[in-house]
Amino acid sequence: MDFEEPSNLILTNDLDSHWSCKIGEQVKGYKINYFYDFSKVYRINESALTPVGMDVSLCKGRCWDNHVAVFNGLYNKQSANINNLLGISRENYTDKYALSTLLQLISYYKAIDFRSLTDEQKIGLWVIDSAYLGHYKKAFQKTHNEFIEILELQELATVLDKYRLIDFERFKLTYNTNGEIWITSDGTLETDIDLDGLQKIYLNVDLSLPTEKFSLFKEYGEPVELDVSKRAIYRPKGTIVSIAYTRKNIVKYTPAVV
Repeated sequence: MDFEEPSNLILTNDLDSHWSCKIGEQVKGYKINYFYDFSKVYRINESALTPVGMDVSLCKGRCWDNHVAVFNGLYNKQSANINNLLGISRENYTDKYALSTLLQLISYYKAIDFRSLTDEQKIGLWVIDSAYLGHYKKAFQKTHNEFIEILELQELATVLDKYRLIDFERFKLTYNTNGEIWITSDGTLETDIDLDGLQKIYLNVDLSLPTEKFSLFKEYGEPVELDVSKRAIYRPKGTIVSIAYTRKNIVKYTPAVV
């Protein structure tokens, strides 16, 4: 799953991607050079380094992600995605890894010593991509616990029984962790996530966005959302840039053609 060659990072529009990029910077020395908003790619500099998407299911090229992305029996073999490794698809959707891309990265690289974290810091890590939810839903608790074992997150998971669902929801709302990151007309990144507030909790992590200006690099079609519940197979016209099942029978993808 590791990508050894020097690479640049592709940031997308949420906190899971942003913090995953920070882990890539921490453990590999990679830097953010691209921003993908699921219809366009922007970049800071022209670069010959290999791009690696963070928290995005690219159909071609290297990426880390946590989505269900097997489509018509096919998936990107260069994607570091535990769902792909375990053969999770639409057919067994409820068995999916429903934690964050960030926790995959932290587990794989052993990037954080969970024993050093406060309960508040642990809660904040579970809140990203709502990774805590499976623990509080009886139908998904067994699968949730299995992935905690696989990723060796037992120490991080101590807060799940110690606190209530509302405590995680309150953290989410306080810091707007489900907020978005976007690019402005002048090429800078902005967000409605309270990164300043989170920074005061996680003093050892630089949670700031890149301050450099981005310029348009590639333009694709607008994302397509499709209900495939009544289709045995669906073949989109042309190639697909990125794809993910957002629900069992709902697939969302970006076509390569504008």
